[in-house]
Amino acid sequence: WNPNVRGMVSGITRGTSRAHMVRAALEAIAQESADMLDQIGRSRIRSLKVDGGATRNNLLMQLQSDLLRIPVHVSPRAESTAWGAAKLAGVAAGFWDSRHDMDAAEGYKTFKPRMKAAHAKDLRLTWKREIARLLYNPDA
Repeated sequence: WNPNVRGMVSGITRGTSRAHMVRAALEAIAQESADMLDQIGRSRIRSLKVDGGATRNNLLMQLQSDLLRIPVHVSPRAESTAWGAAKLAGVAAGFWDSRHDMDAAEGYKTFKPRMKAAHAKDLRLTWKREIARLLYNPDA
């Protein structure tokens, strides 16, 4: 989140393709999510409910689950802010008896960690090393 740090892509070879670059961008998003959860104390978080346009990308959702080591529940509605307000109104009006009832009606798609924990740990350590290189040696 430092505005003075420039972006970096490392490990590029002559064989690097557009697909590799897209995957690197998706991995960076998942790594940033893991960084944020680390900041707020990941041990208290048992699962993550997500929405937004990026949730349409199954690879990103799986990467998040793998790196976070928790289930990621994807809303069936990419943009669910207004739907959330409607659900709360439904509970208040008695349409649903509880938040649990309305969440059960949602039909979340769940991604569970599939990557081996040791591999996820290695990816996190590599990410942190590269971020440190940017922060403490921005000309590297």
